[in-house]
Amino acid sequence: MGREHRSGFERGSFRDVYKALRECDIAIEVVDARNIEGTRLHRLDRTFKSKLVIAAAKCDLVLGCPKEMRTRDGQHVIFTSTRSAKGKELLFEEILRMGQGIRDRDALRRQKKREKRDTSGDIYSQQIGRQAAGMGGQRHVKTGGTGAFAATGMIKIMVFGIPNVGKSSIINMVASRKVARTGFKVGVTRGPQWVSLGKGMLLCDSPGVVPMHSSKGELALKAAYDVDRLEDTEEVAEGLIREFVLEKSDKLAKCYGIEMSDNPEEVLERIAIKRNFVKKGGVPDIERAIVTVLRDFQKGKFVF
Repeated sequence: MGREHRSGFERGSFRDVYKALRECDIAIEVVDARNIEGTRLHRLDRTFKSKLVIAAAKCDLVLGCPKEMRTRDGQHVIFTSTRSAKGKELLFEEILRMGQGIRDRDALRRQKKREKRDTSGDIYSQQIGRQAAGMGGQRHVKTGGTGAFAATGMIKIMVFGIPNVGKSSIINMVASRKVARTGFKVGVTRGPQWVSLGKGMLLCDSPGVVPMHSSKGELALKAAYDVDRLEDTEEVAEGLIREFVLEKSDKLAKCYGIEMSDNPEEVLERIAIKRNFVKKGGVPDIERAIVTVLRDFQKGKFVF
């Protein structure tokens, strides 16, 4: 569906986020509740699965969604809505639970290292140590931990995901105040933004990561690429309509107040007529209908 899109910005963005994820302690991937698997960054998920929790945003657009679930590969998903604050407490509790686990593991490492140092030193090294202590000498002992906590004592939490999936809104919800810019236009977050959550934790918003082998059309359906910059909008819109036809869903028909057809071209024509998108001579303006369908889907006016 369309040409593969791999810009230098996307490669750079992926590298930057990958590096930040290596250095953080907890990773929150924000996905779209309407299409969880389709909006996951599986390459990053596999690499950082031990520190990962998934926040499925915009769950108010999905009827009957649960509070939480497990993906096929066992990842924990918490459904969230910034409009109703659904999932806010559950997500924050999960962050606290993971953070406490990090602190407990670090404390255990410190204890084991002290015990090993105390029991393995011979008399000579102990004498040298006492002499150094008597002279006021101090030795810095590393914790042996990994991630930001071992280095700074602060638990660093990274939020990542494809563009326009709702990362900044999730941060605002968890922090209980507006700390990150939000907006529908792709690319609102320009660089890392650190937010203090208290309790020794820092939260970082990242620029959206575009999957390196995704076509523009697939990204548009994930609300991750500007529709006006697509070259094959008709193909994308018809593919989207075809999905609703195959699922025998009436959501598209209800959204536009039309009768469905098995032919995507007829559906677009009916939408154009219903919305009064007509050219001179009363010809339906299919181009306007195409753009309307794509943007409405991205904004959640109708979902699978």
